[in-house]
Formats: sequence, C-alpha cells, structure tokens
Amino acid sequence: MHLYVDKNRYWYNTQPSVLSVAKDRAVQLNPDEVMDEIVRRIKQEQRRSGDFALVHACPAASSDVADEYDARLVILGPMAHHVRNRSDSPAMKFSEEILLNRGGSPRQYRNSLVFLAPEKRQLESLEHAVRDYLAWQSIERDKGANALNLDAFQVGQAETKRDQADEIVKQRIPEAWQCVITPNQDDPKSDQIEWKVYKPMGVGSLTERTAARLKREEALIVNMAGARLKIELDRVPLWRGNHVELRQLAEDFARYVYLPRLQGPRILAEAAENGVGLITWQTDSFAYADNWDEENERYVGLRAGQSVSMNLDGGGVLVQSAIAADQMEKDKAAAGAAETGVDGESGFDPGEEAAGGDTGGGLQPEGESKGPEPAKPKRYYGTVKLDPTRMTRDVGNITDEVIQHLTSLLGSEVTVSLDIHAKVPGGVEDHIVRIVTENSRTLKFDEYGFEDE
Repeated sequence: MHLYVDKNRYWYNTQPSVLSVAKDRAVQLNPDEVMDEIVRRIKQEQRRSGDFALVHACPAASSDVADEYDARLVILGPMAHHVRNRSDSPAMKFSEEILLNRGGSPRQYRNSLVFLAPEKRQLESLEHAVRDYLAWQSIERDKGANALNLDAFQVGQAETKRDQADEIVKQRIPEAWQCVITPNQDDPKSDQIEWKVYKPMGVGSLTERTAARLKREEALIVNMAGARLKIELDRVPLWRGNHVELRQLAEDFARYVYLPRLQGPRILAEAAENGVGLITWQTDSFAYADNWDEENERYVGLRAGQSVSMNLDGGGVLVQSAIAADQMEKDKAAAGAAETGVDGESGFDPGEEAAGGDTGGGLQPEGESKGPEPAKPKRYYGTVKLDPTRMTRDVGNITDEVIQHLTSLLGSEVTVSLDIHAKVPGGVEDHIVRIVTENSRTLKFDEYGFEDE
C-alpha cells in the first residue's frame, strides 16, 4: 500500500504515488540524457548574440569555432566545467585549445574570443534539477499509458511539477555558468598567456550577463576614443614606419591578445574617425590619407582636424601627426609658390599696363586723391553649441568653414577651446566616471571632474 497526501486529505492506494514514480525515474535516468538536455538548453543561447558578433554554444572541438575578426563568445558545454583556483580544469584546457588552434591549423584571430564555462559544484545542482524535470516530463508524456493509469488529480499534479521543475532548471543555468574566462597578455614581447576569470553580472541571458561584466572590466571594448587609439599605436608600437594601413590595424587588434579586445573592426574605424576629427590632432592623435604614394614619397588625400569617413577595405592609412604636419606645410608652400608669377607679384606683367592703356580702372585723375581705406578687423570670436551626438560632423564643418580660413592668415594666432557641461539626474555609473576621467586626463584637459550637485 502507498500513502497519498493532498493538502488535508490522506489515503492509501495499491499503486505507487506519482511522486514516487518521478523519484524513481529521476534516479534511473541515463547520464547522457541529462547532459543532452543541458546542451539543448545552452545551445538556445546562440540566438541571442547581444554585444558579440556570434555565440558558439557547446562546441565539440576547436574546429567548431570560427576564426573571424569580430568578438565572439564561446559557451563551453557541461563536460568542460571549471574548478575554481585550478589552472588545469577542463574549462581552462579546452579554452586554451580553442584559442591556439582551429582544428589542425593555428588560429589567427585569437583576440576575438572569450569563454563562459560552468562551475563544477553549481553544475551538479543543475544536473539534479534536470533529472527532476525529465522525470516529470516523461510522466506527463506517458499519462495515458496503461502502466501508469493516472487519475485526473495525478495528471494535473504531473503537469504542475513538470512546469515547476522547468523553472528551477532555468534559474540554475545562470547559477552554473558563472565563470567568464579571458586570455590576457600584458607584455607584447612575451608569449605567455595569462587567464583571468570573472563572474557574470546583471540580469538577462548568459550572453548579456557576460558582456556586462566584460565591458565593466574593459575586456570588451564597444567604444574607443581616438586618443586611446593613439596610445595603443605608440605603446607597442603598431606603426609601420610613419604610417599604418587601417586594414592592417584591424588585423592587429583581432590577432594580438596584448591589445584591447574590440567588439569588431567597426569600433576601430570609429576610433580612427574620432582621432582624425580632433582639433588637437597634432598632439593627441594622427592624420589620415587615402593612400601612400611610394614612388613620389607623399601621402595622397592627406587630411586632419576634420570629419572623415573610414573604409577598412581600401588602402587608407593613419599617419603620424608630425609627418603629416610636415607634408601639409610643404604642400601649402608649394601651392603658394604656384599662385605667384616669376617676379613674385601674383601673376602681374610689368608691360601689361603700358601696352593696354586705360581699362576702366585707369589712373587716378590729377587733383583727386583716393580716400583712406577702412580699417581692417584684427580679431575674431565665435561661440557655438554642438550636438553631442554629432560632434565629429559639426567639428569637421566648423574646422573647414571657419578655423581653416583663420589659421591660413599670415601671423594669425588662433585659439580654440571646448566647454563640456553634463547633468545626469540619475547619477553617473562608476565605470563611466572612470572612463571619462581617464580620457580627460589622456586628452590633457585643463580642468575636469565630477561633482555631487
């Protein structure tokens, strides 16, 4: 006889209770069935890539992970679990294998990969929950079988328990996949890879929680200032002589683990556009040219301090600011010489007046004196409000239409300053405070800081 309980009701029956059946089935489940269910659920994460170009869930081998420029997340399967404080855990070994190789070939774009692995102890708890779910699912599926012969109450109970078990599994998956593993290399001259492990943060899918933590640690860059790019160009250095092709830089950032991990080449293009658009490009960033003319040893389409659209597929190059400024000065001098005649008087021929006579401008009649010329203005000032969402465009237009004309005047001294005031009623997050403060210092702001009020 088997005791049944339903709230305040108690009774005996010759058939085992549905709870007992579920418990027995959970214990008898094949471990492979449990793992297959976990893998099935984890692979659903591939539909939500979020800040990553792609998500590879539960790869069976390194060959299953593509070798591409854009940042991608590899969610390791339950067999590749991580044991805390152990560098030889299955997760660490498999992550290293994927990082270094794709199948039988060396991986090229190693700096595009990050990994998410389950923690062993939490994984065991998840396995128990999955066993319960699969047991109740099988009972609900077999409710019409003669062997079970469930009554209406037991059918309802099985369905309720199955749904409850399903919710528990959903809760325990993010509790288990809590090890974000990233490869790092501080010294460009060293081949030693250092692995760092973080815990995901926030809410949402595994992908969203992983990206949130990586962005906080600056282990995934989704926005880069031109001045920051200049620092990386000089630090390694990444220059190939006096310049570097943009498409080569895209290769570098995707390949080398000692560089910041970019979300994709688009972030590099935006950083380059920002740097070239800076008014202070000569000290804080670089210039841009459509290509390098090796035969004539000069840059074609050289420009800086203005809005430029970057194309990573072309031959565009970033040019060191000192080299760019030197060519610009030479080009300016050559253009000025071309505008003047042989005697240096802007194309005027001394014999022209004698041969041509009065052309209407004529000589001043005797007895009449030409009035004094009006005084020329000696100073200019201007104030303009900029759209913070379109800074690059607006600053480029102002540079082309106003500043460039003023700086071309002989002996002119042009000063440009930028005041930034921001009010955030909800308060500024800590990581934004850190990023803005660091960039302000890098860009050599005279004054900067955050205030409580």
